[in-house]
Amino acid sequence: TALVIVKDDRSRQRRISRMVAWLVVLSLMGYPLLGTLVALTPFPSLVASVPLRLAVIFFSLYLLVSMRRFPVTPVRVVLLLFWFVYVCRLIWDWQVAQIPEAGSALLFLSVVGLLPALALLGMAPRYWDAHAFAKLAFFTGAATCAIAVSATLLGLGGERSLIEQTGRLSFDTVNPISFGHVAVTTLLAGLVGWSDKTRRPLMLAVVAAGSIAALVCLQLAASKGPVVALAVCILALGVFMPRYRWLLFALLPVAILFLFFADEGNLAQRFSGAEEDLSTILRRELLTNAITQFLQHPLLGSAFVETEMQTYPHNPFVEAAMATGIIGVSLYALVIIACVS
Repeated sequence: TALVIVKDDRSRQRRISRMVAWLVVLSLMGYPLLGTLVALTPFPSLVASVPLRLAVIFFSLYLLVSMRRFPVTPVRVVLLLFWFVYVCRLIWDWQVAQIPEAGSALLFLSVVGLLPALALLGMAPRYWDAHAFAKLAFFTGAATCAIAVSATLLGLGGERSLIEQTGRLSFDTVNPISFGHVAVTTLLAGLVGWSDKTRRPLMLAVVAAGSIAALVCLQLAASKGPVVALAVCILALGVFMPRYRWLLFALLPVAILFLFFADEGNLAQRFSGAEEDLSTILRRELLTNAITQFLQHPLLGSAFVETEMQTYPHNPFVEAAMATGIIGVSLYALVIIACVS
């Protein structure tokens, strides 16, 4: 009887671990893959987003139902308090301030953000399999990058490809920064998921091919944020995981040469010409306005969007301060500190 119980528990743990990995991958990388595929068809983006959101809801509810108890820790309590404060802000903006898009933002946050986050928050650490997640993330990201780059270079996207208008890899369903972050996640997943355990030539070739596709995607997307994120992650890996240092020192110069000195794309120009870049100028103005909103309403915040441009300020700390005031941003800061410590 005891042996049957142990086997059942192990089977349950493997099943939930797979569900956790799938939920994270679908939440982070599902839409860029499906959105890229839909861009090669005449169908609207809802054909990609609706099935994906339903899948995320299913996995989230499954994990919530499977949860035997919700672990209570100080960090979890602080995070739940922050979510509560932010939801209150959205409800106020929707019902009282009547800010456009506040209602849809509340719905999106609840279904796409809070539901899977709450499900993952209640999972015990033993259900997290980093290598399983890395492999799943790598194949998902490599497929996304390969399809996006191939479709762009071969002209398969037609009018839905926006690279001619913007000079950056994008479609009317997926923006450049999404492709950039998928590419960075693919590179890191390939490095962490296989560098220690894989010695078979075929698998190494697959990892190399997927990493090349990710580098090309990152270079064509020409998005600065993902490149900075990749540099920070490489630095962190080199500092905290010494076994990666030799590989990082070997790959870093190659990556820099490829990303910034390749003939195609304008990534280097976007960094060197930041002062003249319209996107950078607008982001700087947006940040300034958001900080001003916070200073004018420091206790409870002002609104979930910057009121002049009616959009988010592209910085989580500034957004938390602008939307929820000193109370909300303090809670958010405590969560971030706990995560990195």
